[in-house]
Amino acid sequence: EAGGTLDGFIVAIRNQDESVLDKWLGRKDPMTYLKGQIRLKQSAITIHTPDAMLNQTVPSTVLAMDASWHKNAFYHGACGYHAPFLGWRNWYGPTVIGWHERVEKAISSHFADIKKDAPGKEEVWYDGGNRPDLDHEGTQYHQIKNSTGFIPAILGKNDIYNMQEVAINMYFHHLERTGDLKLAEKAFEDVKGVLDWEERILDPDNDGLYQNFLNTWISDGHSYNGGGCAQASAYNYYANLVMCKIAEKLGLDGTVFKGRVEKIVKSINEKLWLSSQGLIAEYIDTIGNKLVHPSPELSTIYLSIDCGVVDIFQAYQMLRFTETELRNERTLNRKGRLVYSSNWYPKKYSTCGLFPAENIHLALAYFQTGLKDKGLEILNAIIDGYFLSKSPGLISHVLSGHGCADMGDQDFTDVSSMYLRLIVEGLYGIRYHLLDGFIEIAPNLPCDWTEASINLKDISFNYGRDGNQESVSLYCDKECSKIIKLPLRSSKVEGVLLNGDLVEYKIEAAVKSCYLKVETKVTGSIHLQVIHGKEPIPVIEYPLSTFAGNNFAIAVSSGDIVEYRDPSGIFENASIANNKFYADVKAGAGAHTVFVRVKAGEFDAWLPADFVVEKKAVVQKSRLSEKDRSSNFESIDISKYFNSSLVELHTLEYRSPRPRGYSIGVRLNGRYAWEWNHAGHNAVKID
Repeated sequence: EAGGTLDGFIVAIRNQDESVLDKWLGRKDPMTYLKGQIRLKQSAITIHTPDAMLNQTVPSTVLAMDASWHKNAFYHGACGYHAPFLGWRNWYGPTVIGWHERVEKAISSHFADIKKDAPGKEEVWYDGGNRPDLDHEGTQYHQIKNSTGFIPAILGKNDIYNMQEVAINMYFHHLERTGDLKLAEKAFEDVKGVLDWEERILDPDNDGLYQNFLNTWISDGHSYNGGGCAQASAYNYYANLVMCKIAEKLGLDGTVFKGRVEKIVKSINEKLWLSSQGLIAEYIDTIGNKLVHPSPELSTIYLSIDCGVVDIFQAYQMLRFTETELRNERTLNRKGRLVYSSNWYPKKYSTCGLFPAENIHLALAYFQTGLKDKGLEILNAIIDGYFLSKSPGLISHVLSGHGCADMGDQDFTDVSSMYLRLIVEGLYGIRYHLLDGFIEIAPNLPCDWTEASINLKDISFNYGRDGNQESVSLYCDKECSKIIKLPLRSSKVEGVLLNGDLVEYKIEAAVKSCYLKVETKVTGSIHLQVIHGKEPIPVIEYPLSTFAGNNFAIAVSSGDIVEYRDPSGIFENASIANNKFYADVKAGAGAHTVFVRVKAGEFDAWLPADFVVEKKAVVQKSRLSEKDRSSNFESIDISKYFNSSLVELHTLEYRSPRPRGYSIGVRLNGRYAWEWNHAGHNAVKID
């Protein structure tokens, strides 16, 4: 009764009819049954680490992922935005925890929505009109009709978003995890049609650079005006690369895919890679003066790394940009690192903010590059986000600088899915490449951990360390190669055993790390033991800042400097002598990195020297005293420079030039396409 006290439980059933609830309530002990079902869902992934807070984040994330699943699709959010959108990064998490049947059902459902017939010729144009087919007002959109081959953004109807790029990437991620060539053959023509659409519609000048068109979660406030962009190009590079591989396995012609791969990577390196800055540009204009927009957002950085369009040296430099040129925050409890999504100001939602999914993907990029300490910093911030939220155990999709919830939605699928991927593929380093016949296990565990484990449907992993002896135990019955990679803890390896027998191993040089690599085709139980020596790993010494014209030197604590890379071309007269690197600094203020290859015993790594070339201060003498400066202001007539009034400026129509292809530009009045200002949404108010 009203005003009474409830002694029991409230169970909410979503997207089901009452008969489901009646079935549960009809059980003798419904709560015990429900708790058992919850534990069953959570058992898809179990982890154990020395970090109690980390351990508690995973079970609730699995439930959030399960709550986003309904019938045949993963919904946009478990709470808010609860609709069957194709994206954003919905399928990665379910894939890594083994929900393969669900993922395949989602793939089949969305692929069945592909439009394959049209009543007329495909056409793209811009006329300055609103899009009557959209619930997004504005004159920024190009028009398109009779288009075929694309995957609609939401089941059963279309929407403005291009979610098919991430969907195709997730589809390939599923294939890599399962090795399912039957599905690959079944979907081959559909995927080919999608990639044909991408080239035809988003690369109309056929130069290998594709336009971003609302193609990532963070893209709401973005308009690229037909430019050639890094994100869409990276997605298409990877997609065509994998289609080459699949075509070969199926005995089909992959020529068109190979041609695209070569063209895309060539265009990215020639037009978007800024070698002097060690950075990939956000995009390049295809109209006007064809300006390069040099400051990328996080999506551009992590997608370039995740899709493999840059090498490890480029990846390192790009990640350093997030440390030196983007605003960073530290969370309250664990002092984890959060990175703003861009340095594009003024700050607006979706163009510049603190978003956990963006930071999770950034952390994954650090782990993929082998920079585990930086990845762990971000992971610590995300863990704080779980505990500092409005409902501890859940994380908001928008965060404050302290790691607290900031008006975001709870259990957003983009966040939940990527977090599970980060744990499996990032922290534990379990990455499936079954289309190439191997599984890689390259854990990124904190150096002070002595134990950790993870159990998944298709693999289990246990790690232990006692002093200088490490052990990795796996159980995996998949018939394929397993490649285990562990970073050296010493410049000497005293012994390596696999299932009790001495085994051959290889040494792999990486940036800031050196890996011991063992490959085996053993199925079932695998036990690897590595006994490290006591000799220390080499470290380098160098100045953290310098000036143009100065000498620069790098010394190493042990071993030999045998090679160097100066990717930004900041040095001249560089040489290696007396086991030191010497060079003269050229002009080029800002952050730079030079890589020196150091060998000591069995240790072999590219060690980065990060430094800043400072600007030399110029002191100007003032002709005015302090008293004069404070009392001698005078007006200057600048009217001769005016060519329009503010009122007239906002009433003009900017119809030409407009880019070819399907694009989002500025609105017809020349203003920003996604504008929320103090006068209202897309409002123009002149004082």
